[in-house]
Amino acid sequence: MLEKTFDINSIIQRLTARTRHAKAVISLACVVVIGASGFGLGLVGGRALMKDFLTGGGRLVPLLYRPSFQHLTTAAMLGSADELQRLAGYYALLEGDSIDIDFLKERYGMERSIVTRRTIVWLMGFSRDVRPAVDACAGLYESAPPGIREEILRSIKRLDQVSYRDFMENLGKGALRQRRP
Repeated sequence: MLEKTFDINSIIQRLTARTRHAKAVISLACVVVIGASGFGLGLVGGRALMKDFLTGGGRLVPLLYRPSFQHLTTAAMLGSADELQRLAGYYALLEGDSIDIDFLKERYGMERSIVTRRTIVWLMGFSRDVRPAVDACAGLYESAPPGIREEILRSIKRLDQVSYRDFMENLGKGALRQRRP
């Protein structure tokens, strides 16, 4: 690599030895080529980004701005003292596909409103982590009021039919039979 650098350097020295302004011409040519390349790539990329932004069909624009703003907005809603804002924050978790069972269990313990607790249990029913979600719902069942118990059953049924049947069979025993995947 070092030998090639010396070869390129010697070529440039030979070229500049012949003409007085050769270094300036070579530098100007490099600046023009790099500038034209940057302008062309920016023009093509800008048009593609703008098309994606206006049509909403692409994935690049939401990747650039949406996750961070959506996360900040949701965090602000969940931290609000207003119950309606917190409810909107829970629905935003579903919209952003950010359902974390451990976080929801913790929030369930913090919330005092039946409506908010029921919304949290409902939200657990849309988790992609089925086993932890079913276990969390089953763990909340015994201490839950009747309205929330109904939502727990609906969430378990939405998550996994077999777990729902197992839960219903073992409801009197107070334990959910562990199933091997």
